[in-house]
Amino acid sequence: MPCPKCNSLLVRIEESDICPNCSGIVLLDRKATVNALGTNFKEVESALSSLLKNRVEKNRILKELAWQREKFSRDFFSKYQGFDLSGFLSLNLLIFRIMKEPYFNAKKDINYSIEVKELVNAFKTFIQTKSQYLLFEQGLFEAIRADDKIQVIPNEHYLSILNTYEDNDIWAQSKTEERIKEYKTIFDSIIRNQPLGSVSYTPEEFVDHFYSVISQLYCSLLRNEIYDEVFGLIKKYVEIALTPSKLMDFVNSYQMNENSLAHTSVSEFISIAKKHFGTEEKKTRELLMFYENSTGNFPMFILINGRVYISHRTAFLVYILMHAVIYKDLFNKETEKRSREFEREEVRKSFEDIGWTYSPNRTDKKNQTLEIDGIATFDRQMLVIECKGWKLYPFYEYKNRQNYFVRDIKGIVDGEKFTDEKSTKIPSLTEKIDFVKNHMDVWGLSPSDFDVVSGAIIMRSYPPMSEYKGIKILCIKEIPRIFDLRKGLS
Repeated sequence: MPCPKCNSLLVRIEESDICPNCSGIVLLDRKATVNALGTNFKEVESALSSLLKNRVEKNRILKELAWQREKFSRDFFSKYQGFDLSGFLSLNLLIFRIMKEPYFNAKKDINYSIEVKELVNAFKTFIQTKSQYLLFEQGLFEAIRADDKIQVIPNEHYLSILNTYEDNDIWAQSKTEERIKEYKTIFDSIIRNQPLGSVSYTPEEFVDHFYSVISQLYCSLLRNEIYDEVFGLIKKYVEIALTPSKLMDFVNSYQMNENSLAHTSVSEFISIAKKHFGTEEKKTRELLMFYENSTGNFPMFILINGRVYISHRTAFLVYILMHAVIYKDLFNKETEKRSREFEREEVRKSFEDIGWTYSPNRTDKKNQTLEIDGIATFDRQMLVIECKGWKLYPFYEYKNRQNYFVRDIKGIVDGEKFTDEKSTKIPSLTEKIDFVKNHMDVWGLSPSDFDVVSGAIIMRSYPPMSEYKGIKILCIKEIPRIFDLRKGLS
């Protein structure tokens, strides 16, 4: 929502949303700043590359990184809510890039555990730098000068994204301890009762039961092109019909060690992979084993000094993620089902909790295409409700994704539905409001009982706009703040 005084774009500084124009804050020129930020992250990347080449021995650091990644993944089951996605990305991307890097100089007598920590921290800095550049380039951040340095800050276009991430437990560490206990109990039960992954869930049951976890990993690990560089490679498993259950059955054929990674010979790995996946040696090397001559696949099974290393808990995180990639149709179907439940139940309950009467699924019997998700009434006010249970999507940070949201929201009001860039005419929300005003008697309501009949679009996630043509647009969590009118009648 822009500044109410001057209509300028708001920015967030230290948890406060302020107008730079009214506050006298000078925003830097966008074109010049894009170039400066681009130069900055290239310098950071170059420094990181030099750090790698001059300080580490390749095979040893890869082995240590793989082990640190596995320990990091094991923490997922005890620290779910505070899972550090940038750390997990850093470890995977470091393994991916180091394996592809041809030149390394060994350094003797170094502590590789400490070395890995320093490298991961340096890589986090690189990720943060490039992410800020991408967000600024997308028009979601602004830049100011602070202590002779460029500081980037989110503008109001990004605030809805930030709120949606936090609402979906992405980067929202140290929040809702009850959720941690909930997921920890579920995963502990799986681990305790049977080998991890060798569970009785069908793909449909797993997607239903763990939908929120799948969604969070799917959207957070594919949030922009930095993440997609490595996690986007998981879709290659489709080429060998590698299902999530097959992956875990294969991984669980190896004993998990408490203090180190399991490992096996290349010949044994290929032999067992053939039994589990039916793949010949060439495909196994190309799409499963990750080594210098095969870096086009996800770095799951890493070949180091003639041994293939097995990462059990890392594989389980990938197992979860694969349900949104390999079983994309099932995942989308579950999203649609939850969207309908959102329309039927969650929005109704939210209004009823603040004293409104809510009637869902109203239709015009003479015109079945005119469906009204809900009608909410309070005292002499009536709202015609349109519900959209949109969830997070991969590449949610991209400006064109936000543009699609804006386009689709406006389409609800104007009467257009978009599929693959093509629009179809549908009854508009303004038409539905007019219908309700003139025909509410078909549902036993009287126009004389209402002074105001207006419309609202209710979304599960935070929308990129708050109003369009007089129609309020809001997240379901904002219903009490905006529509709780009980105090005004007391």
